[in-house]
Amino acid sequence: MNHRTRLTRITNDENLAAQEGLSRLKDSRDFTALITVLEQELVAERELYEQQTASEFQRGQVVMLKKVLALMTGESDE
Repeated sequence: MNHRTRLTRITNDENLAAQEGLSRLKDSRDFTALITVLEQELVAERELYEQQTASEFQRGQVVMLKKVLALMTGESDE
């Protein structure tokens, strides 16, 4: 099953404004710290997912954290 980011429902104008705001935030030291925390959470969630018996909840946590990080950093979430 192919999952799509629900943020694709945002209109082009709203998306452009959000991307411009995100570009300004990326220059902040606090933004870098937030990305680091989210990456650490992703590692922890991925470890839990790998250790537990097929948990769709845990899988969802990993997928969503990857999408959030991809959105915030401009990288692919695949």
